[in-house]
Amino acid sequence: MGPFLPWIIPRDLVQNTNRGFRHYIRDRKFVRETLSVTDGFLETHIPEFDLSSYGKIFDSLLDTFLFINTRVREDNSRYVLETVARNTVNTLVWKGKFLRMAGAATRAGFGDRRIYKYKGKEAFRWDKMSKREIILA
Repeated sequence: MGPFLPWIIPRDLVQNTNRGFRHYIRDRKFVRETLSVTDGFLETHIPEFDLSSYGKIFDSLLDTFLFINTRVREDNSRYVLETVARNTVNTLVWKGKFLRMAGAATRAGFGDRRIYKYKGKEAFRWDKMSKREIILA
């Protein structure tokens, strides 16, 4: 079977169309990564989070980690989209190029998938393309 070659016809809100164009979709393999979550990691990093505004007490550091990687991420994304993005100014607020932090490593790209394991068992999956986080408790 050959490549999928859809014909794209742009249409605006009042149904005006243009002649369209061919769109070539290339097959791409996304990164799949398995990460181990250790007790040492949880003991070091989970206390850095202030979750008092949620009024929740968790049974374990792993439960807290899973909560942070689902609910807190969702809340932070919602805050940025609903609050920060709506309160913009029509002027540049920096000078020069907007550069990546020196020495920063690329940890995830578009379409990447991660599996988090705790004590050898799968605890959590994260799919960067759909922004889905799935708990497999």
